[in-house]
Amino acid sequence: MTNSLIDLLLRTGRPGGVVSILLGLVLILTTVLGVVGAGWIWFFLPGLGGVLILFGVLLVVHGDPEAGSFQEKEAAPPSPELLEALSHQPRPFFLCTRCRQIGEVGLCPRCKKGLDCVEIRDDEDLRLALLALS
Repeated sequence: MTNSLIDLLLRTGRPGGVVSILLGLVLILTTVLGVVGAGWIWFFLPGLGGVLILFGVLLVVHGDPEAGSFQEKEAAPPSPELLEALSHQPRPFFLCTRCRQIGEVGLCPRCKKGLDCVEIRDDEDLRLALLALS
């Protein structure tokens, strides 16, 4: 049951985050008002309510409003302009597979990181880089 609730909240994105925050507040308020009987549940419900509130805040802040979830968007194929620039670029050069920027050194000119940069020395490197872009 909990996995299906979490999956449902994740699929709905930001609205799911709001629902999660509300559920957490209801659990905490229920405990504070003493509607639930005594015992271990007194300690469990406020903790569960706090977890639901934190989960909801994460969804509200980082949930994708368009896709409604944390799912990554499918990458678009390389543009014809990029393919043309890659074929005429003097080698060796570097290509950032994240930003799709061509650089002279091992750092991306846009994101300033080298983790996603691949060095293109020959046609085989270019073929592998194009596969990484798609």
